[in-house]
Amino acid sequence: MPGVATGLAWTPVGGDILFIEATRVPGGGRLILTGQLGDVDANQAIDAVTCGEDVPRGKPHPDLFKLALKRLGVESGIAVGDTPYDAIAARRAGMRAIGLLTGGFSEAVLREAGCVDIVDDPAGLLSALDERLRL
Repeated sequence: MPGVATGLAWTPVGGDILFIEATRVPGGGRLILTGQLGDVDANQAIDAVTCGEDVPRGKPHPDLFKLALKRLGVESGIAVGDTPYDAIAARRAGMRAIGLLTGGFSEAVLREAGCVDIVDDPAGLLSALDERLRL
């Protein structure tokens, strides 16, 4: 949907899909969060932000994922993407990748690139994360 970004809220006890109003405007490359995500202030809901402008090389280079891990203060994580370039970059950054079939690439192409799970859409992420991150 134009103007709406799909997000995912997940904890070890469950999760939900979030539909977030989003607008891209020309500017200085800053992220401005306003409003609420349910009962949570939007500024408190995001731990780190990275974008392609933050790194010298884009995917399939691992730079973006490595920067995200550094900003989060963690050594590893699970990346979610809908292209083989996402999976290749994640693998090169030492991460596992979950592939979404929303990007026009086949399951076979995403698996060959290194996706450990393939889901149809963001809703499928909930069960995949439950399985992969079970404590």
